[in-house]
Amino acid sequence: MILVPELTAIKKIVDLLPENILNRVVTITSDLTDKEMFAKWLQVWSGEKDIVVGTRTALFLPWFNLTNIILTDEGNSNYKSWDMAPRFHTRDAALFLSKHHGATLSLLSHTLSVESYYFAKNKVYSAVNDLEIKSINKTTQIVDMKSERRGGNYSLVSIDVLNEFKKTKTGDVYFFSIDAHFGLCWL
Repeated sequence: MILVPELTAIKKIVDLLPENILNRVVTITSDLTDKEMFAKWLQVWSGEKDIVVGTRTALFLPWFNLTNIILTDEGNSNYKSWDMAPRFHTRDAALFLSKHHGATLSLLSHTLSVESYYFAKNKVYSAVNDLEIKSINKTTQIVDMKSERRGGNYSLVSIDVLNEFKKTKTGDVYFFSIDAHFGLCWL
């Protein structure tokens, strides 16, 4: 199963797949009618289709032989269900599904979510090799701004981050922060 955060990504993923396996692929989205969804559900249940590319709706298919789950762009906020019940995060549901079926879960992203970074750093998640986690640790750091404020820094960025920013030669730096009250803030 390959999970994508948005409908537009499905076509991109399917276009990357080799021609010889396209007849085994089924795409699942929430835009399907009940009749279309049931037809695709039956294809997966009967084993006629064994490669699923879809949005978080694909988690609820009848899985018998699930061996791999690939979650692309795992930090994307579209994986969270905000407005409907039951509320869930696709990453957490995929993790539960992978443990239940003994499947391998691969989280792919340009920028990891804060939670995934924390779990990788503390070895809750395992990587294919230690090199992957080490590369994460060199480029990502979680900074607690409460302690910065206690020290007299009331700016949006920590002292350490400002010092690192001053060291860059090109000035090309990408910032994001998470605030408990305001959500993601892009700078």
